[in-house]
Amino acid sequence: MDKNQSMSLKSADKERAEGKTRLQRALQGVTAPVVITVAAVLGLVGVGATARKDAEGTMVVPQGYDLISGDNGVEVYQNRNTDIIELLAQGRLPASPQAVMAGLIDYEHQVGVIARVSESRILERGPDSMTVYQRLNLPIVSDRDYVLRVVWRVKGDKTWIRYHAVGGQGPAPVDGVVRVTHHQGGWDLTAVDGGRATLAVFHDSIDMGGLLPKALARAGAGREVPSLYRDVCRLLQVGKITGVASCP
Repeated sequence: MDKNQSMSLKSADKERAEGKTRLQRALQGVTAPVVITVAAVLGLVGVGATARKDAEGTMVVPQGYDLISGDNGVEVYQNRNTDIIELLAQGRLPASPQAVMAGLIDYEHQVGVIARVSESRILERGPDSMTVYQRLNLPIVSDRDYVLRVVWRVKGDKTWIRYHAVGGQGPAPVDGVVRVTHHQGGWDLTAVDGGRATLAVFHDSIDMGGLLPKALARAGAGREVPSLYRDVCRLLQVGKITGVASCP
């Protein structure tokens, strides 16, 4: 190999390294929790265990999850034993569990309030379930979209929402947009402060798909979850949900 060839190879290696660094920085904002949309069924693989709570409603963190953020009073944990994004979070919202649930399933008001959500449509609605189409506007990488089946229940002091991605429903895939096929999770809502506030446990599992390296996607996951709780509070106010205190 002559001197010019050696210099060319070193230059190419440097460009690849710099490109990878730029992508990693951009992906700090590309996270599963921007997808706050809620749904799924009880007994989802992994979700039943990760959302377990003690007698006071506090989240019990399963083995293998590491604390990755504690900003703004929201604790965020990530599963280190998987190559996709699996997150757990716990924080407080200034409204009753019923009011928080009403806000979380208010998909019609999410665009412009929940970060990254550029399109949100209810395709089918029932008394305690719905089918939703959403599209995420992401930096650097291609947009993602998905169709979710959402269910919710209030039974005594238990209020919850579950979601999971479904195929064969909603609009056809769009060129340049990656259709997400694995996305499941939910919210468990417990009353605190005499019912004036809610301890909200969020759990989410998503594979961003496409050509995005899983390691890079996981590296940026979870950073926006504290902001997600703030956005949810704003969503309650935008949707004119009653009984909402001021948002932080």
